Amino acid sequence: PPPIMGAEEASVGIECNANSAEGFRAILKERYTDFVVNEIDQDGEVVHLTTLDASIDDEIDEMEQQKRQKFASPAVERAEGDKPEQKNVSSEPTPTPHDTTAPEIVSAEANTLLNEKIESAVTEFTKLAGAEEAARLK
Repeated sequence: PPPIMGAEEASVGIECNANSAEGFRAILKERYTDFVVNEIDQDGEVVHLTTLDASIDDEIDEMEQQKRQKFASPAVERAEGDKPEQKNVSSEPTPTPHDTTAPEIVSAEANTLLNEKIESAVTEFTKLAGAEEAARLK
């Protein structure tokens, strides 16, 4: 038989439990102060935030820039001898680019679209957070 519901549950419309597990009591968190976390360093001391400036990890930043360049630059055609060995050979011919300028055009269009989306997101954020906060985070 399902456990008998208490008055608190019944007052909000809960009539029964999904299973016969005992359950638990909890306090719901709702204020931002309910979620304050104190970081502790290896010496057991509380670490305090001293700046809101973003830090940049140079190694990660370099890897991200390389990824962006890979997508933004046109594809480089390989010489016949440089093609990787194909394991699953299809009966359909391998497509070859007819216009070597196409990747640059696509990349420029993609960059334009990305910049428009970023601009739209920044505008929306500015509306929500205010110009001063948006300028601080820029």
